[in-house]
Amino acid sequence: MLNRIILFLFCSILFNCCNAQQNNNLEKASETLKNSRGQLPTKLTKHFPGMVISQDYKISLFTDTSENNVGLVLYNYGLQKFEFDSILKQTLNLKCLAKYNSNDTCLLIVNKNQIDVFEKPEKKVDTNDSIISDDKCDLNKYPIPNFIGNNLQERVIESSRICKGFEIIVLEARPTQKFKEFPLKKNPTMPEMWSNGYSFGICYNKESSTFIYWSILW
Repeated sequence: MLNRIILFLFCSILFNCCNAQQNNNLEKASETLKNSRGQLPTKLTKHFPGMVISQDYKISLFTDTSENNVGLVLYNYGLQKFEFDSILKQTLNLKCLAKYNSNDTCLLIVNKNQIDVFEKPEKKVDTNDSIISDDKCDLNKYPIPNFIGNNLQERVIESSRICKGFEIIVLEARPTQKFKEFPLKKNPTMPEMWSNGYSFGICYNKESSTFIYWSILW
């Protein structure tokens, strides 16, 4: 009996320690997210959550104007079902401009041919080179990010650099608008109408219980 009590107490202490560590990690992650949001104009990150809720997450902040785009992306992977369902319900009630699927063969992607320099530097594409496609299928589409550097196992596909099966919701996008904090030149990889601009939105995948929040300007 005594051994069982000792074992129970040990497991309880271990469980509480693990929970405390997880909560501490999420607090630090949420603080990082807050600081990252502060690097961009407020209107571009207003749809981001106030905190990180998944232990499996990634925050990608881009502020290098030489790459012709600036942005913030929050990846929340492997959410609990009740968490995912709750966020999905809120997301589907948001007013949006357009909804796409990552399986679509025609998407308007900012810096579509850019390569993650940290993983494949020898294949990096100069975003100052014009690579606008002759295909006009994306003329009526709104721009989305190329999602470079996400941690999903099947993380790169030709159409959008995001796994198949993702729903992409564009909440807001406007062409030509610039921000004084980021004096970006025209992006030659984009159609003339979208040579400068911004967009932000949310992606989700039910199968992997993943939510992605993005905001970009170029």
